[in-house]
Amino acid sequence: WAPDSRRLAAGGMDGENRVVDVSDTEASTAFVLAGAPIARGVYGLAFSPDGTRLVAGDSPGTAATRWDGGSGGVAEVANLPSNTSTWGDAAYLPDGTLATTTGGRTVTVWDPSDLTDLVRLESSDTWADEMRSIAVSPDGSLLAAGETDDDARVWDLTDGREVFSKSPGGGVAWPAFSPDGTLLALAAGSGTLNLYERDGSQAAQLLADAGNGLADPAFSPDGSTVAVVQFSNDRQIPDNQLLLWDWRTDTTQSWDVGTGTGPVYSPDGTQLAIRNIAGPAEIWDVDSGERLRTLEGHTAGDVEVAFSPDGELIATAGFDGTTRLWDAATGDPVLRLPRLPGEVSSVAFSP
Repeated sequence: WAPDSRRLAAGGMDGENRVVDVSDTEASTAFVLAGAPIARGVYGLAFSPDGTRLVAGDSPGTAATRWDGGSGGVAEVANLPSNTSTWGDAAYLPDGTLATTTGGRTVTVWDPSDLTDLVRLESSDTWADEMRSIAVSPDGSLLAAGETDDDARVWDLTDGREVFSKSPGGGVAWPAFSPDGTLLALAAGSGTLNLYERDGSQAAQLLADAGNGLADPAFSPDGSTVAVVQFSNDRQIPDNQLLLWDWRTDTTQSWDVGTGTGPVYSPDGTQLAIRNIAGPAEIWDVDSGERLRTLEGHTAGDVEVAFSPDGELIATAGFDGTTRLWDAATGDPVLRLPRLPGEVSSVAFSP
């Protein structure tokens, strides 16, 4: 979502990005942004904090493209190349600067005014693999990146210094910062979920059951609980569990969620939305562990789910190429945005 809450950007596997004007009752395509560097599909898409720029990363991770995202802007502003062979990530920082994975073991922070690179964050390990995921602390001072060779690294954005690195194992590390920015959660396919202080010291650890990995950590709004998905390392067993870990008391609740993954807390922390790659998204009650409702509508699985800041709406993105809005209290459909030729891979509300 753009910061004005009137425009929504959606990227598809056909390489096109549509900016949609949204009213209370309908939606229409404002313009379509497409470029050769992302012709093989869009993986990540985000508005700048002021809503004037739009950035997209391609599915193979070979480029990031930045456009004029104003009310009539269709001009491609710049291509930010990458030489990595797999998908990457991109995120705007609170001050409006832009961080992208730019190939190999590098993350680059770009100046939005003249598109020069301000900082190149490069792994100190010459054997480091490709960066895959980015998480930025709420105050914009730290950036964490997960790599494909089991490692995760954290940099100080004020001076580009690598603060610490961790090797949880298991193929990919998924980072997430706590709401107050004091802790970093790293979930890994090896079956560990570690919480680290800002200096890299370990604050707490959760271990998965034998033969399982952990992915997609999410802090509760008060920071007391981390929701994380436990999955079987035997890919023939699509039987995930959602773990709610109170890291202060080291107590855990467990819910069977089938192929569900990617938990997202409601703003008040009372509900969890879970996307499902093989079916509709589900809403669960945090206290009781009961499934409250299922968001039926997508003709294929849900790729992403998000709560609006006031908790009244839920947005889902699907493999069927549609983005849908739902009433969070009832699960009733509110709005369906125009279908894209490919799948929609991510969705987010403006603040």
